[in-house]
Amino acid sequence: MAAAISIDFLHPVLLTIAGCAALGCSWVVPSEIRTRRWWPWLAVAVGCVVAALTALVGLVPWFGKIHLAAYAVFMVAGFGVAFLVIRRPAAIIGISAYNLLDCFLIAIVLGIVGARARYVYERWPTFLREAHGDVHRALVAAADLDAGGAVWYGGLLLATAGIAWYARYRRIPALAFADIVLPAVIAGLAVGRIGCLFNGCCYGAPTAMPWGIACARYPGQVVHPTQIYESLACAVLAFSLLWFWRRRRRDGQVTFWAVVGYGFWRFANEAMRGDHDAFAFGGAVTTSQATSAEMVLAAIVSAVAIGWYRRTNPAAATRAALVPGSRHAVEQPQSTQDRSRAS
Repeated sequence: MAAAISIDFLHPVLLTIAGCAALGCSWVVPSEIRTRRWWPWLAVAVGCVVAALTALVGLVPWFGKIHLAAYAVFMVAGFGVAFLVIRRPAAIIGISAYNLLDCFLIAIVLGIVGARARYVYERWPTFLREAHGDVHRALVAAADLDAGGAVWYGGLLLATAGIAWYARYRRIPALAFADIVLPAVIAGLAVGRIGCLFNGCCYGAPTAMPWGIACARYPGQVVHPTQIYESLACAVLAFSLLWFWRRRRRDGQVTFWAVVGYGFWRFANEAMRGDHDAFAFGGAVTTSQATSAEMVLAAIVSAVAIGWYRRTNPAAATRAALVPGSRHAVEQPQSTQDRSRAS
């Protein structure tokens, strides 16, 4: 059973309204105001006022129970770790704090929605069957994040699309930004997978290894602790990528090894999983294995294409060598706008 506790507190809907109102302020005010030190406190105050008004008019109750599941706690902690990891390199390459915060808000929303949406999409017949054909009940079950069940690749792909749009809108160099985002994302995943262990999802197949752990789905047997495998592998990969970031020679190199490294690892770890119920290519591989292979192939093709473009375009090769924070940096631009103008 998933580890969780319930505590008496302000009603979750009330807190959600407060949070959404505070975040909404961040999207409507000019960026120069958001850089002021007092702005976060003003945004929080606005959120509290809006939430209080909805409670005063009787739209939502004041008090209720907060359900804290380990899965959700570690998922949020993962985003926090990712933010801490990315802050310093982001400052080095000239990405402002408010741009970084915008990207994280996009990643949180789209990441959660995308991960859950892909899980539900791949297993919709199961949701419908368990709801006895009642579409409304199936949708309610699909929205229950605390119950567990999310495909990380779904969140990654949707969040990537959102952040890519934002980077283009703000004229942030895509490859340079990806080089700092992916190590942070993988570091966050290392923490988030611990939540999967407590939740009992993403479990492994039965094993005779001495480090096997109990699993409710396999009574009397022990299974591979694939959640722990993933946490350890992602921690090692994240540290390796951060180390390499200081030694990269071109923008995009960290991104390439992040995609290839995680793609190969995830393909292998899937072979030890015991929760497979979604397959591709006629059942030859799981959907996550298929996505892993497709990502690795896309990374290789992209690397070849970018390499060819840089060899045939001297200006592009020069721009690619602008790698602030690296021991091989040719130039330290003042901001991402400088690098955008250079391109």
